[in-house]
Amino acid sequence: MTETTGKSLGVALHTDIVGDVVERRDRGENGVIESRHADYFLDHGIRIICEHVIGDTFETLCFPTRRVLQGLFPPEFYTPSFLKHNLSNLLTFLDDIDESKSKVVLIKSGKDFEEVISGGKLGIVLCFQGCSPLENEASLLSLYYRLGVRILNLSSALVPNLVVGHALDKDPRGLSSFGERVLEEASNLGMIVDISGCSEKSFWEVYDKFSGLIIASTSNCRQVYSRPNNLSDDQIRAISERGGVVGVIFNTRSAGERSVDAVVRHVNHIADVAGFETAALGPNIVEERMYPKETYERVFQDVGFWKGDYPTGLESFAGIDLVCEGLAKIGWGEDQINAFQGGNAYRVLNGALK
Repeated sequence: MTETTGKSLGVALHTDIVGDVVERRDRGENGVIESRHADYFLDHGIRIICEHVIGDTFETLCFPTRRVLQGLFPPEFYTPSFLKHNLSNLLTFLDDIDESKSKVVLIKSGKDFEEVISGGKLGIVLCFQGCSPLENEASLLSLYYRLGVRILNLSSALVPNLVVGHALDKDPRGLSSFGERVLEEASNLGMIVDISGCSEKSFWEVYDKFSGLIIASTSNCRQVYSRPNNLSDDQIRAISERGGVVGVIFNTRSAGERSVDAVVRHVNHIADVAGFETAALGPNIVEERMYPKETYERVFQDVGFWKGDYPTGLESFAGIDLVCEGLAKIGWGEDQINAFQGGNAYRVLNGALK
């Protein structure tokens, strides 16, 4: 395995460091990614992260906390707006990338991967997680693209979505007419669409309407553990046939059991269903370094759909080695494990962004 093929590059398809970055910059810190995050990922073999920097999620809407509180407690009055808050956070994150250039590369096209490979830096691909930054204007997607966002994760469970239904919605909504306009815009721009979290009805309607690359950044297997936002075998095969990958999430709520073996079973099932080239690394791990973990877990537990619960050893990116060891025990070869760790995701990202 050589780095020129990308197969030895660790790639995390879903990270959430934006909350920590914008919160610390709001307190006066600079170069937060360089000082707190870049070496951490690199030391754990992760060379590229897909950072969900804008969207409907806790970290994109609730940080920096001072700005949110100003909307509730004047005298420094702040009028809330999904569009304004997300744009502000995105620009703040881009400022921090500029200040962290000695260790960080913003990946907007295939040529940017070369600097990651040759320079030993951390590459960052910017992503949506939920479409509230668009409000009800699909053409704004072009603005976010010009600012560097390349992956459109259509759904999160926090905000009623004008584009698609969420897998955990009681009403299994599908793709809206506005959603069709968003997908048309994404197709024109050459963006990658991420269907993790979409309802099954939405999944198939997106699959029919969008002809570009589809991935699932954090989705496990329904056949291994039956849960609405885990994927059926047909969905996994459909993503693979479109040239995409499925990133396994380490959270117990999606894995079904609080064990490394449970996560290994999900990875292996993806390979059984759609080939080794489809299995990839989520892993969507929440750590204290990303934002106050206790607060994150409490808020999500209160709304009833998520809890930061991980198998012992998988609470941090160091746990990736445990999953790879588990795959080796069930017969995976070194090439296949390297492909899971990053080779598959790198192939897909590099191909799409050329």
